[in-house]
Amino acid sequence: MAFNTIQFQHGMSVPEFIERFGTEEQCAEAVKAMALHTTRSEAVVAHEAHA
Repeated sequence: MAFNTIQFQHGMSVPEFIERFGTEEQCAEAVKAMALHTTRSEAVVAHEAHA
């Protein structure tokens, strides 16, 4: 069987994604945080502060 690189990408897992963005409210908060901050690292820090 061939090695499928799509299956081995770096990043968050599906359960982690669902935990962070699984509800409409969680998703909206993440979008707001990204819109308010100029860099991804600032948005991640803001998201973690609300977690």
